[in-house]
Amino acid sequence: RFETPGREPREDLRPEESADKTLEEIDEQAVEEITPRIQEDGNLTATKELEINNENDLDKAKEYFSDIRSIKLKLQNLALRLKDVEQLISNEKLNSLSLDFAKVKLEQETFELLSSALSSQEDLSSLSLNFSETSFLQNQRIEELATLITNKKSLKSLELDLSSCRDISSDGFKSLGKCLKTLASLNFLTLNFTKCLNMNDSGLQAITEALKSLKSLSKVSIKLNSCEQLSDGSISSLKDALITLKRLKHLNLNFASCKGITDLACTHLGDALKAAKKLQSLEVSFNSSVRFSNSGI
Repeated sequence: RFETPGREPREDLRPEESADKTLEEIDEQAVEEITPRIQEDGNLTATKELEINNENDLDKAKEYFSDIRSIKLKLQNLALRLKDVEQLISNEKLNSLSLDFAKVKLEQETFELLSSALSSQEDLSSLSLNFSETSFLQNQRIEELATLITNKKSLKSLELDLSSCRDISSDGFKSLGKCLKTLASLNFLTLNFTKCLNMNDSGLQAITEALKSLKSLSKVSIKLNSCEQLSDGSISSLKDALITLKRLKHLNLNFASCKGITDLACTHLGDALKAAKKLQSLEVSFNSSVRFSNSGI
């Protein structure tokens, strides 16, 4: 005997047969029986989260458009379906949106799609944008992107991956810093500048200056791997920002291959950590390119 909610107990499994069935097989059989009934009752559209990696996923998503609250979408495989994508991510009921543009040639039409989607989203609480190795992502695009995100007052979590975007200069990072200052409700911030070869002290200082305005931050992750133009001055400005974050609980900093960093950076980081009274987790990464003495450690 095995029971499915809303059904009479099953009698068709004899004891010797049911004894041979694993729990997993019984669970699968239960799901197979329940699913058609859910479809008949019309409750299948209770979908709240959706991950879209290909055109088949996109077709399924269109069926439940009005009930989707969270979308994670990869643009690499959907270049020919931009209109459908735009309709999906323009859903005003969304509260979480993740768009992966990694290694995509960011042409005007694609960027206009992003602009249209973000401009219609006033209640987003979580936004993740991956532009890793994206072609033609230059200062102008960063400025336009910053304008779209500016003053998203409901935003609690922001993840921005600009790794290996080598055409962004300090002007682009300054535009991003101005945008971040307006996101006063942020709790979680993840920034990936790995191999942004034009990231320098003035660019990072624009970002760290913005952190001082984000008093609600409890989790910060900043990756600066292979940003070789950075010096100890950048770490000093980062220290000043971290000291102001009284709610900080989780901190992840990556300085691998930042050759301009010395023992003085350790002093700055030490001062910041002393002030982080609520810190629960810490990860700070260097490698052999960063040379510290015993005093720095």
